[in-house]
Amino acid sequence: MYSPFVHHVAQPKEAHSPFAYAYGSKCVEAAVSAVWTAQEMDKRGMLDEAWCLTVDVLAMAATTLLVVGLGSPLESTADSVRESSFAAKALLEKLASRNTSAAKCLESLVVSSIHGFHTT
Repeated sequence: MYSPFVHHVAQPKEAHSPFAYAYGSKCVEAAVSAVWTAQEMDKRGMLDEAWCLTVDVLAMAATTLLVVGLGSPLESTADSVRESSFAAKALLEKLASRNTSAAKCLESLVVSSIHGFHTT
């Protein structure tokens, strides 16, 4: 719902309306929360139970975090986003061995990360 506004977080606040920035921030919060939830599911052995939704949500979260990580002028924002992005990528890697959709999402993230947001 907030994803059309995420690019506003990657720009200086003065470049757009405060409402757009607020909606973009909500998108980043939702992405970080989705990654945290998936990590908790993984710890409890439940990550594999809802592959379609899990892969879709993780891919969207990772993409959102990639956009913000690549464009954010604030180093502190980039650092916290990078940590969640790495976690999303690790979860997609785990799912990719058993799920073609996860493998394709992971492949697109790896290609995107080559262009400036290095994930290890």
